[in-house]
Amino acid sequence: MQKCIEHLQSLGFSRNEAKVYLSLLRFYPVTGYQLSKQTGIRRSVVYDVLHRLIEQGAVYTNGEEPLKYVPVPYEKFLKTMEVNFLRSVDSVKKRLEQLYSAVSLEYIYHIKGGKNVFNESYHLIDQAEREILLELWLAQYETLKPALCNAEKRGVKIFTMLFSSVKTEEVGQVFYHDYMPLEIVETRLKGRHTIIVRDNKEALIGNILQEDTSWAVTTADQALVMVAREYIIHDIMIDLLIEKFGREKLEQIWLSNPDIHSIVLDRLSTAAGSIFKTGQEES
Repeated sequence: MQKCIEHLQSLGFSRNEAKVYLSLLRFYPVTGYQLSKQTGIRRSVVYDVLHRLIEQGAVYTNGEEPLKYVPVPYEKFLKTMEVNFLRSVDSVKKRLEQLYSAVSLEYIYHIKGGKNVFNESYHLIDQAEREILLELWLAQYETLKPALCNAEKRGVKIFTMLFSSVKTEEVGQVFYHDYMPLEIVETRLKGRHTIIVRDNKEALIGNILQEDTSWAVTTADQALVMVAREYIIHDIMIDLLIEKFGREKLEQIWLSNPDIHSIVLDRLSTAAGSIFKTGQEES
């Protein structure tokens, strides 16, 4: 019940409106007095709430005395809400187009919060026409998978560098980042980074942390888009080289060079260094 109330509130209902409508769905037809007893809302308030719900098209009355109230079937009401919402969005879009000047082609926008980062990721994927390159972690990949499936159906080519120790159902071509323990990567980058590049035109670069500290930048700056795209391609190529020649040869290259070794570990703590050492011994 609480979840239903929260979902209706997200659609614009007040808490009392949600409680009254949900109560009507379970028991009808009823009088305002009966609704007041069922919901615990004062009678004077219940009648105000019912009046608003009638105006919104969510409640019918029998038109007789004593006046009784019946809910509009939820499928019909939600469909009406959807149609009205889309009509409003279309109207606002047309008006904003008259006011909004074109965005600079080299914009860089900052995004805060995990939910906003994912929303921007969905938007980027939905806008793709030819190609999407991604570098991200399994939980993020699973969340974005429906949008990626839709993109693939549109003929978009998808290449993903996935940070995961387990295989998953793949969309497009997926390469698994397994040449360094995931704990090391997460510690070194101070979170679970996300990179998405679409059509070599736009990029999102971010880090998924706790909801209140996750962040990203989204940009159409061609220098940054190029760097982000090449970063993913570089990691894919490393993965292919390891598959071809083995992890040991790669490790010989950077472990034998103290300067490169320090760059890779990048101020890791002793504990993180121990994790990496353990990962080497296990391999």
